[in-house]
Amino acid sequence: MNKSTIIGCFLSVLTLSLSAQTSRPSTKHIKSNSSSIEATKTATTSVDELLKRRNNIGIQMGPVSEHFSIEEQKILRSYLSNQQQTTNNKTVIPEAFQNGNTENFGVPSSLESLSTVYGVDNSSTNLIGFEPTTPDNVEVFGSSPIVFNFEDAGAIDPQNPTTGYVIDDWGEFYSFDVESGFYTHLGNIPGWWLDMEYDRNTGILYAISEGKLYTIDPIAVTATEVGALVGIPAENFPATLAIDGNGVGYTFEMVDKGFYAIDLATATTTYIGNIDYNANYSQGMTYDPITDMVYISAFNDDIFTAEWRTVDVSTGMTTLIGPIVTPSEVTQVAWVSFGETLAPPTCERPTDLAVSNIMTSSVDLSWVEEPNASNGYIWYVFERGENPVSGTPIATGTTPSGITTATATDLANGLAFDFYVRADCDSDGVSQLAGPIKFSTVPTCGGKFYDSGGPNYNYSDNENITTVIHPETSEEAVTVTFINFDVEDEFDALYVYDGPDTSYPMIASGNPATYSGFPAGGYYGVENPGPFTSTHSSGALTFVFLSSDLGIYPGWEADVTCTSLGINEHSNQELSFYPNPTDGILNFKSIDNIENVTIFNVLGQQLISHSINATNSQVDLSELSTGTYIMKVLIKGQLSTHKVLKN
Repeated sequence: MNKSTIIGCFLSVLTLSLSAQTSRPSTKHIKSNSSSIEATKTATTSVDELLKRRNNIGIQMGPVSEHFSIEEQKILRSYLSNQQQTTNNKTVIPEAFQNGNTENFGVPSSLESLSTVYGVDNSSTNLIGFEPTTPDNVEVFGSSPIVFNFEDAGAIDPQNPTTGYVIDDWGEFYSFDVESGFYTHLGNIPGWWLDMEYDRNTGILYAISEGKLYTIDPIAVTATEVGALVGIPAENFPATLAIDGNGVGYTFEMVDKGFYAIDLATATTTYIGNIDYNANYSQGMTYDPITDMVYISAFNDDIFTAEWRTVDVSTGMTTLIGPIVTPSEVTQVAWVSFGETLAPPTCERPTDLAVSNIMTSSVDLSWVEEPNASNGYIWYVFERGENPVSGTPIATGTTPSGITTATATDLANGLAFDFYVRADCDSDGVSQLAGPIKFSTVPTCGGKFYDSGGPNYNYSDNENITTVIHPETSEEAVTVTFINFDVEDEFDALYVYDGPDTSYPMIASGNPATYSGFPAGGYYGVENPGPFTSTHSSGALTFVFLSSDLGIYPGWEADVTCTSLGINEHSNQELSFYPNPTDGILNFKSIDNIENVTIFNVLGQQLISHSINATNSQVDLSELSTGTYIMKVLIKGQLSTHKVLKN
């Protein structure tokens, strides 16, 4: 499509309430947080309950998804849209677009390439683009790394229209390349940033944070205050910013829906009128130099839908063009900016990337052939989250034309990686990178076991990942000891099985089923589970992790160790115990004194401990439930580990 680029952000992370006026919330949905809002995110089917909750929420900044699950948003959108009159849903094409007429605006031909709308869907991390007349026809161009903080402000550099800048709600500042879709972290500018826009006359980047206007220096990564937005009550929260071809700024506030002009030199505002739609949650606004019009990426709370609107800067009145429709099931666009229309690529990216046969230090890679890749392909494996444009790959290689598989080797065990590939089309150049496909190598004895985000990143939404950890020899058993654990409480869950697959007994937590519909027995919250030791003859443990679409968390870090199951060799002594299995009494006999006997369950919890100090003794297990237990026996300072079965 002829991409008239507007950049937008589809949000799903932090909600900032206007009830606190311009103050930042004292708590944020950060890595270690177990927010009280989670209690509202149960799967609800009652429209009445959803409408009541929607009314109680009031005016908000941030993502809709902090308050409603995807299914709940779909229910609300369907119900509220059906309540509207057909005339309210009419799509209107502004006069500037009729018959393709843009010449009446006197736009220089050099601007005609600035005609694509870009956006970032934070729930899917997709960088998207669409023509301003067809917001329901969206293409995906790349991926944003901002998946936990809230990407609420951004703008394309008009002097370099393939480069954009974004800043999240906690001030993390990035540049991104429109062609490749890759972001580069530049630094931090403290503030609660709600929108950014370039003044095309001066080349100055302006931004709004907490009721004040700032200039942003993207090279120095600094902000300079222009002043408070005089004339707009701070508690009404000015949340958007656009700057027209005459250097006049515009914003609207979220309480009374007032539309204002801004003097960029003084930050003084002038009331113009009302935007005439029920704006709620984060919105975006931008100026198009081709049509000389200001656009809004709206979220209309009356129909619970993302919309693309124009605004008459003389009256404040907005006109609906149509809904913004992305590949995601729900859409919210928090910032927008016009950028350069990209020529169709001469070398397409490979598609359908996949990983398989994941081992402790290797993985098989595959993709679907690009017909024009006459020089073959270049594949890369990076550490999870590494910038593939500027970073150094852990592994890389090439394959000739027609070969669409490869094997990456010498990878560290138990760590998370990203797989990319590009096509080499000879005289047509190389394609943009396709990917990433995320994977983690299998943990081994003496190594680490992490969630899919590895040591530095969170796990993702909608995961269903099975990890089987085997000992290195058949005489050993795996023990996994968690040292950090943070899984979304009562929504996501980690399940543990005592054996090499899920057909073996679950080592259940005792927790009930999650609100997201996952079965009982999973581990969640912030308390370290375990440790877990395999009692299966294979010595293996199986872990299954399920995550919902309601938030991403840090996950876990665990140590993997392997210990011998069976009788350890002690000098000058022999140990025997019987019967095994036992109905209750377990007899011990040893040449050397037995110092201590300790019994653990498979969760690693100590149940019985006896000081013996004799060569013959008994331990009563009759109070224990039927099952498998771990017994540790201390003789002459040497500890042996054994499996005991209780009938």
